[in-house]
Amino acid sequence: NKQAALASSSFITTIVNNSDVIPRCSLNNLEVMLECLSNIQAELKERGMDCSDFKSSKAFVAKLKESKKDGTPMMTSEEALEILMKAQEMVSKDELKNLYVPGKVIIMYDKWLDRKKRRDMKEEKGGVEKDDDDENNDSQKLPIYCVETNPITPTLCGLDINKDLINDHLTDSYHKRLDALMTKD
Repeated sequence: NKQAALASSSFITTIVNNSDVIPRCSLNNLEVMLECLSNIQAELKERGMDCSDFKSSKAFVAKLKESKKDGTPMMTSEEALEILMKAQEMVSKDELKNLYVPGKVIIMYDKWLDRKKRRDMKEEKGGVEKDDDDENNDSQKLPIYCVETNPITPTLCGLDINKDLINDHLTDSYHKRLDALMTKD
């Protein structure tokens, strides 16, 4: 629970790699995600795009096509962040059923643009899998950031849905990131 996770900070350090799904798997975060989906559904209903009938389904599909064509999102990042923050506020962090990673938390991360750069570099090399030496060299070229925080940080109070959430949990991913940090000047 929350109290135990915070109380263990003097003798436990948890390292979280990027968007690793496991530290974020809890009933609390599932509730946050469900609350977000509920808020998004309400927003779509307000805009007449909730797919509850043919007319609203047609409006939803039209907006999707429009978004794909001109790059205008259905919802701004500010609106999405507001929905997430509202959901996080509504879900209690103090209930005993909630799980948190223990102790002091160090989150290793890279910025979205750096991830894009890594993928672009891979595509330039023909999209083939690189061997370990190439991967380590790429990790050293692009910055890796760390932040020390606590188990109830908003960063861990929600599911970060992206294509790396499983890969970031793999042992190899942790090893490469830690090696890159240890070899930095």
